[in-house]
Order: sequence, then C-alpha cells, then structure tokens
Amino acid sequence: ALTPPLYPALIAGVIRTTDHPVVWVKRIGNMLFVLATLMVVLTLMGPHENSRFGWMGACMGMFAVGVASFASFIMSDILFILLVYASLWISQKAKSRSWHVLAIGCCCGLAYLTRAAGLALMVAVLFDALIHRQWKRLLIAGAGMFLIAAPYLYWKTFIYQGPDPYMAMTARGAQLPQGLGLFIHIPLFVAKELIRDIPEDLFRIIPNQFFYAASKVIGTSGLWRVVAMLVGLCSTAGFFLRARRWNSMDYFFAFTILLIAVLPGTAHQVKYYFFPIMPIAAYYLFTFTGWVAGHCKTRLNRRWMGNAILVAAGCIFFFSLLLDFTAGTIHFIKENPRRAYAPWAPERFQAFHNEYDDAWARVSESATWIQQNTPTNALLLSRKPDHLYVMSQRQGWRYEIPSKVQCETIMESVEKFAPEQAVYLLEDAFPAGASLNTYGNNREHVLNETVRKVPDAWQLVYSTPEPVTRVWAFVE
Repeated sequence: ALTPPLYPALIAGVIRTTDHPVVWVKRIGNMLFVLATLMVVLTLMGPHENSRFGWMGACMGMFAVGVASFASFIMSDILFILLVYASLWISQKAKSRSWHVLAIGCCCGLAYLTRAAGLALMVAVLFDALIHRQWKRLLIAGAGMFLIAAPYLYWKTFIYQGPDPYMAMTARGAQLPQGLGLFIHIPLFVAKELIRDIPEDLFRIIPNQFFYAASKVIGTSGLWRVVAMLVGLCSTAGFFLRARRWNSMDYFFAFTILLIAVLPGTAHQVKYYFFPIMPIAAYYLFTFTGWVAGHCKTRLNRRWMGNAILVAAGCIFFFSLLLDFTAGTIHFIKENPRRAYAPWAPERFQAFHNEYDDAWARVSESATWIQQNTPTNALLLSRKPDHLYVMSQRQGWRYEIPSKVQCETIMESVEKFAPEQAVYLLEDAFPAGASLNTYGNNREHVLNETVRKVPDAWQLVYSTPEPVTRVWAFVE
C-alpha cells in the first residue's frame, strides 16, 4: 500500500497483542479522535488566538460527518491529525527552549511517517522559522525531523530502491512526456493544476464538508452551493486577514492546499485529504465574520449590523453541528442491526445497500475462499493488500504498483515469485470512475496486463455471483 509505516505498525501491534484486534483498533481510533479533538481545541485557542473562534472552529471542523466517521475506520488520518496539531500546539509554546523545538521536529517526523502529506507540515514549520530568521529553531526542528524520518528514508532509498509509489501514480496521472520535454511541461502542468483546483478546493469541497446532506433538510442543492461559496470566501478572507500574524498553522494550511492541488486527480476524488485543515478553515471563517462584525459596530456605528453578522455566523455553526448530530443518530439507528455481524462478514457489507459495499461483500467471500483453499505462503495481488491480509491471512502487494517488489511490470512481479510460491490475483468488482486511480480503472489496467494479455498463464479458480469477483491462479 501507499501508507507510510507508523500507523500500519500500530495496527500490527494491536493484532499481535490482543484477542479481538478489530474491536481494539476501533477503540484506539476513537481514543485518538478524542485526543486529536482536544489538541485541535488547544491549538486554535492558543495563546495569541481568539478563544471563542478557536473552539467554534475546532468543533465545526472535527465534528463534521466525514472527519468523525474516520474515528472508527482503520485509517491513518486521525493519528495524523493528532500529530499535526500536537506539532502546531508545541510550536505556539516553543519560543526559545531547545527541547520544545526538538519535540516539534520529532512530531513532524512522526506525522510524515503516518501520511506522506506530513511533508506539508514539515515545510510549514521550517518555513516559519526561516521567514522569521530563527536559525537555531530552524536547525533544531530540522534535526528532530531528520532523527525520526531518516531510518525510513534510508530504507526506502538504499534498501527498497524502488520508485516512490506516490511519484509513480502522480506521473501516470499527469501523463507528462519523457525526456527534455518534461522540464517544459512540469511548470505548465503545475500552473494548470493550481488554477483549476484551488478555487474548487476552497469554495466547494472544503465548505461542503461542513454541511453534510444539507439540501435534504432545507433548501436545494443550488442554495447550498451558494452558501458553500460564501463560506469559502469568508474562510479565505480570514486566512489573508491574519497575514501579519501568520505562523506554522497558517503555512500548514497553505502548503496543504498547494500540495493537494498540484497532485493530479486528488482534489475531487479524495476529499479526506482536506480533513486535517478543516478546523483551520472553520476558524478562519469565524475570525473573518468576527472582524467584520467588530468593524460594523465601531467604525460604522451599526451595532445592529454587527450583531446580525454574529447571529448569522452562529446559525451556520449550530446548523452544521445539528446536521452532524442528526447524521450520527441516523447512522446509529442503521448500524444497530449490523452489530450482530462480524467486522468483515459479507452480510455486513450488503446491509449498506450500495454498489461499493456490495463489491466489498464479494471481496470478503473471496478472501474466505482464499484462506481455506490456498497454501499459507501464497501471495495475493489485490487493490487492498492490507485489508486482504487481515481477511485472508495471505500477504501480497497492491496489484498495479509492481515497484513495491522492485519490478517494472505487473507480469514481471508475478514471475519473480511464481517459481517458489503460488501467486493469485483478485479481480474485484469495484466501480470505475473518471480518475485514472479509481478502483475499477486500476483493475482494468491490471487485467489488461495479466489475464487478458497472457490468458494461458492464468486459471480461474473461484468466482462469485453478481457483482462478479474472481480469483485467478498463475499456472505458467
């Protein structure tokens, strides 16, 4: 998989030390969510911030349906958020003490080992020290980052020696030419991505996360598109309003937006990339509305206008929380009948009644067959190797990234292990989409390079009913 090692190591530790690992993973996820929320509150209410705007931004950002739902998912995002805001909170405290600054660097390094997006945090912290000419702080923070991240980077560069999977996916998604033309096209590609994606990110994707299914409660989708745009404009204005007081938090927000925008296909497909900066975006929203309200009262002498703006901001805040609470209640009612099923039982997935989870149900059935009918040392190529390892106890790698096993092509990766171990390919039924990296599109690419390219080398050994999921064995 693409995830750096820290969170998988945590999950592996839970699996090895507990009798009910899935239950404990979910418990740890919820504990991490509580700690992350507290850390976000402390950061946004920090010593130089408006405490009211801070806790409002923290609540609106962390209790958004998408963010809160990740607390129970086997995902690295909540741990990443905790480490990000721990770094930013310590950064607010650390002005001269060296061990504080070292702790910032170490937290940044741990965040990078949790999600590659931690690179934006590392750059933000170093840039903050650089722009304020705090050379000692810059060196100590950099040393902390290096101390934590260096072993992983050494392994990745000198032992693993394969191309970075993120860079490989980015290059494939960008479809840039090779050779000298690459140097001409990279700046053009970056400019195009930034111009296209940043307005979409700021004025639609992030604000929409605060108003989950709002059009089903009141108004129309058109109305909420306008509301999202206004919220995005106010949030962006709040960011620039703080220009004279920008610190690591503000730079992290900016560099995260830039990083997501410049990567092809991420802005519109992977909305959870924005979760770490949603509390900051909400904080900017309330910072700007508070500033406007204050000027209406003092400069324009229109107290009623200032109060009206504050009431409107309060209504946005409470309506967002109401949507979150309502969605949580509905989810609890729907989830209750599913509690009788095992965590990855096919019946649990089928109970969600959607195309994506129906495909997961067939993956679960196939994993059970693989566990019962293949050698224990068999290798399994799949779209979700970590999930399939938990379900089937068979190791493998992500099927469209042969570089994970130091190979150039998918068939080369298969043939590398086939003489010694049985190799299987899981053909899932996940839906395709517009992005090159959509599950279904990845599957079609893999099938074109394997089963369809050399059909005599593969044997169908298992198949499910609709949506059809197949298990292929390499026999050549």
